Amino acid sequence: MPPLLRQDARALPPLHRAEMDKFAAACRSKPELRGMVQTLFDRLLPRLKTDDTSDESLPALLERYGFDRAQHEQVRAI
Repeated sequence: MPPLLRQDARALPPLHRAEMDKFAAACRSKPELRGMVQTLFDRLLPRLKTDDTSDESLPALLERYGFDRAQHEQVRAI
């Protein structure tokens, strides 16, 4: 489905447009397809991958990656 959604709807063959219309109607009426719109958005617009460091504080991240405050201040002074 995502490749079809990326195309201009006017350029799609009538059969594909009819399939998409039936699929959309089914998503609106069938509870088992309730999350399909979210799934399509996730596939069309994937989230950026992030590592698991988002919960760490800045000082913890600096320490983990070997930040040298003294060297940093020397570079800033130049």
